[in-house]
Amino acid sequence: MIRPIVQLGDPVLKAKARCLEAEEIAGEPLQTLVRDMLETLEHSGGVGLAAPQVGVSVSLILAGSFPTEHAPDRPEVEVTALLNPRIVWASEETEPAWEGCLSFLDYQVRVVRPLSIQVEYNALDGSPARVEASGFFARVLQHEIDHLEGILTLDRAAAPEDIERLESNPAS
Repeated sequence: MIRPIVQLGDPVLKAKARCLEAEEIAGEPLQTLVRDMLETLEHSGGVGLAAPQVGVSVSLILAGSFPTEHAPDRPEVEVTALLNPRIVWASEETEPAWEGCLSFLDYQVRVVRPLSIQVEYNALDGSPARVEASGFFARVLQHEIDHLEGILTLDRAAAPEDIERLESNPAS
């Protein structure tokens, strides 16, 4: 089921999500949430989605990557569910880049982030897992993990010129 994506101003986007307990991870409600989030993400055309963005304040993200017409060099990374993700290492080397967000599509924000990270998380079966990411996929993971902390890209803007309002599409 496609769920509505919570929009800027909803308090759930600024709240810290709670960690999932082992018994929840095995339960059908979480499996349903993951399926719904995947359908919602595919419908939106995005590359990442955090549970708070569908109004559920638990520590769960979906993240992936795929090339687009505007970004043909993006890597192809299958969308994965990461439960209770946490960044355990980040490179000192950083890079600024423009980021969009499904919770406020009219804006993009220039955010400086580490180029490479390592993330520990639980897989859908509850087992511990780790992923190393760099470049665009590392940025997606950091963006979604920020949502679990109640941090938006708008909070990371260093200056007003790092926030840009996008042109509305008259056909939409």
